[in-house]
Amino acid sequence: MDWEKTLERLKKLERKKLKSISGKADINLGTVSEDSVTILGRDKSGKKKESRRSIEKLREYAAKMDLDTPVHADVAVVGGGSSRSYPETILANMPDVEWTRINKRKHIVWVGKDTHPLGTLRERKMPKKELKGK
Repeated sequence: MDWEKTLERLKKLERKKLKSISGKADINLGTVSEDSVTILGRDKSGKKKESRRSIEKLREYAAKMDLDTPVHADVAVVGGGSSRSYPETILANMPDVEWTRINKRKHIVWVGKDTHPLGTLRERKMPKKELKGK
């Protein structure tokens, strides 16, 4: 996956709400720089908060994406929780990335061409013989 192209597209998503695959971990993207992304949200009391995340997690995830090979987020970022959900959500909203389920687990797939608009999700229905995810 071309990181420079992905970063350029990512900057076009500043200040946009990005839908997560599950619908339970949507994020509001703030600013994007060469070093970090800012996620906008609210704490438990409803007060606005910003969290700055290293862009390295996104870069690492993108580097593990081979053409037409599903990647599970836990494998890509070595772990779960919020460290997994924000790169998965951001990358799934790229126009050349689709998502699928393999063994009931979410995976994203770099398809190498734009198949949907930037900032939206597209599910990929994969034939059983192609279900070889990482």
